[in-house]
Amino acid sequence: MSQSAHNASIQASATREAARQQSRATAFAAQKQIEHETAVREAKEVRLKECIEAYASLDESALFRKSDKDLAHFQATHPPESPQYALAINEWNRRLIARQIKSTRFSAFIGFIGIIIGALIGWGLSSTPAPQLKIPEYRQVEDQPKDDKQRKNPNQVPPQTKTQPDTE
Repeated sequence: MSQSAHNASIQASATREAARQQSRATAFAAQKQIEHETAVREAKEVRLKECIEAYASLDESALFRKSDKDLAHFQATHPPESPQYALAINEWNRRLIARQIKSTRFSAFIGFIGIIIGALIGWGLSSTPAPQLKIPEYRQVEDQPKDDKQRKNPNQVPPQTKTQPDTE
């Protein structure tokens, strides 16, 4: 066997060994990933079972009395698939609607006050007599030319004289 064939054989066996090690490492990493995902899923299931058991003793009116900060903490301590999380979402929506109703009532009240003020101003303006304005009478002055240069026909444009600059 020649030297190059021997080198090729060594290189091929090193490549096969590296591929075997890579394959073992990939399989080991995949196994660890599967074990980790299984552990996470089991932990979620255990936590969800605990939440469902605790839900039986939960007083919904307690959420109503919590401050926004306490409600946010309550929601953060439960997973999104738990019934407590759903109740917290419903409580947030209830509070939002209550705030919207309060602001709508306030704006309706302000609008009603504006209507009353406008009606009073309109009634006050319509019940007072309008001021009588004295319009001075003007006498019509007879059109008499003051001098010969005054035009007799106002629609006719007089010709330009040499004293006027040429504007065209």
